[in-house]
Amino acid sequence: MAAATQMSDQAFPCSIRQSDFVIPSSLGISSFVIFHVLCLSLLLAPLAGCGRGDGRATVAGEVSLDGAPLATGLIEFTPAPGTTGVAAGGVIENGSYAIPEKGPLPGSYQVRITAIRATGRQVPMPTIGPGARPGAMMEEKVQYIPARYNTETELVVEIEAGKNRHNFELDEGDE
Repeated sequence: MAAATQMSDQAFPCSIRQSDFVIPSSLGISSFVIFHVLCLSLLLAPLAGCGRGDGRATVAGEVSLDGAPLATGLIEFTPAPGTTGVAAGGVIENGSYAIPEKGPLPGSYQVRITAIRATGRQVPMPTIGPGARPGAMMEEKVQYIPARYNTETELVVEIEAGKNRHNFELDEGDE
């Protein structure tokens, strides 16, 4: 039996060896069978998600605030009530965003857009956690996109199969 185990270990040059598996004899299944089924499953698992057959869409577009392209930010598409799907998001750079792979499934989505900028003020650093320095100051940064576009979003879009383009013209005016 030792010779068979050695030969099997050489046939699979990964760190998993057939000899690593101990199967209770009461199950009536040999460790040889379990080991090879496991290895075959590991080899085939990556193939299960290949291709665009998962129905996810791509989404791209432009984001502006008060008529100017949003320099940097984040955009998130979250399934609206009644939509079965997954959240998807991306980075906004120079007013553009793109979610080319692993985007949302078709359906209705709430959109949340956030962006952070420095205020020019210095504020005390947190005094807890790694690297905490009591009395040290740091630049204050705030989320400046109105709540109606993120935490209390009013933005809803329909995502269809394939390529989607959604542009957002935000207004920083009164909330």
